[in-house]
Amino acid sequence: MILEKLSKVIPKGLITCDATKFGLPIKKAKVSDYAAWLAGFVFNGGEVTAFYDYDMRNIHVAKTSFFLPDYYGSDSIRLIVPSGLIVDFNKIGHNQIFYMDGFTAKGIVSVPIFNDVYKWLEDTFK
Repeated sequence: MILEKLSKVIPKGLITCDATKFGLPIKKAKVSDYAAWLAGFVFNGGEVTAFYDYDMRNIHVAKTSFFLPDYYGSDSIRLIVPSGLIVDFNKIGHNQIFYMDGFTAKGIVSVPIFNDVYKWLEDTFK
């Protein structure tokens, strides 16, 4: 949609949808990935910290266990770690890590809900 429109006016190669940021073994999260973590987090006593009036973006899922560098600012990532995987780090930087094991989080923990996540949860838990 928006990327298709932008690709017509921005030179090829400057726009990328590749979610393997900095070569990390990650993929773009689906709404259901984050919604599943969020539901577990809230059911275990966690609280949503913000409601964003736009659809989910910039959340990834680890594909394998790996070491996460301490990224800061716009380089930082929000990462869902599936059960059984380990994402290790020395310093967390500005990264946010959402663990499916135990539905916990580490890092600069902002737990937002997005329009599409809210709709998915509403439709799923009717």
